[in-house]
Amino acid sequence: MLLIRRNTFLNAALAVTLTFCSWSSGAQQYLDEKCFLASNSAESIREKLQDGYQAFFLHEATLSDEDIDAIEDFLESEKSPLILIFDRVNPIMLSGLTPFMYTGPPDDAVFGPEFNNRQLYIFSYDGNFLNAAHYLKEPAGDQGHSTNNLTIFKDDDSLAPRDLHQQLRNLHHSAGYLPNIFISDRPDTVRPMIDSINNNVYYHAIVLKDGVKLAQVSWDTTRLKSNGKIHTRVVRVRPYKRGYMFSPDVINFNNYNASSIKVFRAHKRRLHDALRLDMKFNKNPDNAANPSASHRYANIDYVKDPERGWVGEFSGREKYIDFGNVLENVKSEITVSVWVHPYDLSYNKSIVGMGESFSAKIMDGNPVFTTPDIQDHINQASTIPKDSWSHIAFVYGKEPYVHFYVNGRLTNTLPASGIMPTSQSLIIGTNLWDEYFIGKMDDLRIWTRALSDDEVRLVYEQGGNVPADNVESQWFMIIAFFVLPLLFAWWKYKGKKVPRQESTQMVAGVPVDSGDAYHIRLFDGFQLKNQAGENLSNQLSPQRKALFLLILIHTIRKGGIETREMTDTLWAGYSTESAKNNRSTQMVRLREILAKDTGITLIYEDKQWKMQWRPATTCDLADYQTFKNQLPENRLDHLQLARLLKILGSGKMLPQFESEWLDSFKGEINNEILEMLTPCFYCGQCLQNQPLMLQLIKTVTALDPLNEQALGYQLKLFLQQGKHALAKHTFESYRKTYFNFYNEPFSKSFTEYVADAVQLRHE
Repeated sequence: MLLIRRNTFLNAALAVTLTFCSWSSGAQQYLDEKCFLASNSAESIREKLQDGYQAFFLHEATLSDEDIDAIEDFLESEKSPLILIFDRVNPIMLSGLTPFMYTGPPDDAVFGPEFNNRQLYIFSYDGNFLNAAHYLKEPAGDQGHSTNNLTIFKDDDSLAPRDLHQQLRNLHHSAGYLPNIFISDRPDTVRPMIDSINNNVYYHAIVLKDGVKLAQVSWDTTRLKSNGKIHTRVVRVRPYKRGYMFSPDVINFNNYNASSIKVFRAHKRRLHDALRLDMKFNKNPDNAANPSASHRYANIDYVKDPERGWVGEFSGREKYIDFGNVLENVKSEITVSVWVHPYDLSYNKSIVGMGESFSAKIMDGNPVFTTPDIQDHINQASTIPKDSWSHIAFVYGKEPYVHFYVNGRLTNTLPASGIMPTSQSLIIGTNLWDEYFIGKMDDLRIWTRALSDDEVRLVYEQGGNVPADNVESQWFMIIAFFVLPLLFAWWKYKGKKVPRQESTQMVAGVPVDSGDAYHIRLFDGFQLKNQAGENLSNQLSPQRKALFLLILIHTIRKGGIETREMTDTLWAGYSTESAKNNRSTQMVRLREILAKDTGITLIYEDKQWKMQWRPATTCDLADYQTFKNQLPENRLDHLQLARLLKILGSGKMLPQFESEWLDSFKGEINNEILEMLTPCFYCGQCLQNQPLMLQLIKTVTALDPLNEQALGYQLKLFLQQGKHALAKHTFESYRKTYFNFYNEPFSKSFTEYVADAVQLRHE
């Protein structure tokens, strides 16, 4: 019996072999992954079958005994399926074809009918057999329709082959569809196109929300907007829809998953997610979303409004609030929501602006969203009244479009130019061009994501509250005033009793073997501490954190990184001047933070940026690299295993950080670690140490949830301890994860593990 099914990353040649085996054994395909030449006429079915037709639109009276014989002969002799589509059908008439009929699920709203050769698929609009109204549709009728199992495509005989081919490309590129039921009266012209479609390799993905297809999903790196399953040749896809988050959020198709359908799970975002600025104007300019983010300058008045209570009043020149770079490097999504009561609507009145990046304002009463190079996107579909309260929302999404809302209702959507990242201040009540707002303002909120229609409506209906924010603030205050002092006292007490041991050894310019008290930690989530134990992690903005990690990792793994590679990684798409300015600014600020007694120096040497450490500064990745370099043949004994697991902690590298360059590095590290750890399941010394093996299982499972060796040992341990219920639960969780990943059942049953407890061999 083949024991290895998912030891990925252990051996590249074996992995490729297993991949081809899985292809030949046939991961389940579905009917919508193929294209069939179809006819609207039932005349001479036998001749049409010889011409390559495999789908027919039929009336009950048009199917003769001769036609049934022709269908039966085709299914017996050809290794291909056949599709019959009836407006109404008498099942008795088709009884002779029963042995060939598709008997799968009659109503699969997610994946549709399964694909099998020599299978007869009968669809009917009268409710018998497969429901044609549910499964079949034309692309033009797709609006709001969340099922895209079989697409009907009608050929236009007047089109030249080149134009027809372009139509097919547009269908595939814009919606992710294949022309499954390809109706045409010119088979000689169309058959080569159908053969090409069926011979291409497509990757398949779908987004589900609570088990139901999510409609109107956009896909990064493609022009797709789908209402269900997509077929694409792009190897890296990421779903996107305003107001939703996805798990996983991105997938790279490869040899392991090319033949399976990737299922993305959609979850609605919480309204306060990514809320960066929340100004309530309660007689102060404080930011309720982040109380620690203080403003630079504030010069407005606060007045008591009969409708909204305390609000901010902006009376023109020099009346504004400067919040500094609270929205650092915003470039893809933003939402501005605010209540306004303008006194003056003439010309431009800016609500909020951030340098040259964007400005949300009112121009002669019309909401306007301005992007770089003074691109004014004017919403002429609605007008904001003078001397009364209105709620306005500007939502800039990835498409890129800007959506305008007035009093919770979407009034216009306009294509927009891109937002340019900037380190300039966010200014409320004016902008870069001194377009001062005159009037009252309340409940200004800014999210660094694009809110959905429902979310904007909810913000408007709530008037002045965003759910969960107040609760979180209360818990934050409780923690700050009660819990943190106790933790600090405990830490000081513990520090006196057990002083930290510092290493004085240096290897290749990086620190090694310091135990648990790492100043720089990557394996258990990011952490940066200085020599006094002060946590500086939160002082690094996302951009500076990425810069720090990029230089750190390249220093440890490659000795450093050149300026061009750094720029291409972190500032791709920027102009040369803009990239240089951003890089210089981030370098200066990163150096300022590292100067706070971290023992780390950022240097430029031999045309590379790199980091130098004092001997007392410790880093888990550096310890790992030194450990790996000194390990002969990647073979671990029980002492070496204990040391490695101590370095790795939970085993997951930077779990909260995702980017293309970092994902590649994390995959490389994961491969190395699994290559070292997996053989330990056959190490006699390791197997005798149960606590060590439990930590091994925990680490391996974190890196590879489908590792069968880890599952086998864990089940064996539970069964030996008499914990059958826990063993069964563990097995079922593994089985579900396996099916979700491969879209096929796990080959072993729980009874097999009970029978022999997966006897692990000792080497």
